[in-house]
Amino acid sequence: MTITRVQITITVPPQDRPAARPRGRKDQPPGPRQPQPYTRRDKVTRIMASQPGQDWSGSELAGRLGIRPRNLLTQLAEWTRLGLLAKTSRGRYALPGAAGPGGAATDGAGP
Repeated sequence: MTITRVQITITVPPQDRPAARPRGRKDQPPGPRQPQPYTRRDKVTRIMASQPGQDWSGSELAGRLGIRPRNLLTQLAEWTRLGLLAKTSRGRYALPGAAGPGGAATDGAGP
């Protein structure tokens, strides 16, 4: 099948259509924002901080969070590149500056 022609029809909305409403809610006065739920990074950091000096595999962390390891491993690698986590050995992560399994401090520049 060969396409030989494409026809596009543009319609203009009627003039009597009301303008779009602003996205903000006018019935709510400005003030402090509602607390946001913890992010995945917050949850991972809390888990790691609960046992200082321990390094964690992505599978262990994913199991505690109830998510698939593959979904978390990409984030762990990104957080390590940003310096938010330290890589202690292949596939193992800790909080920066925390002692790894050998007692040596980690700095995020691991293998």
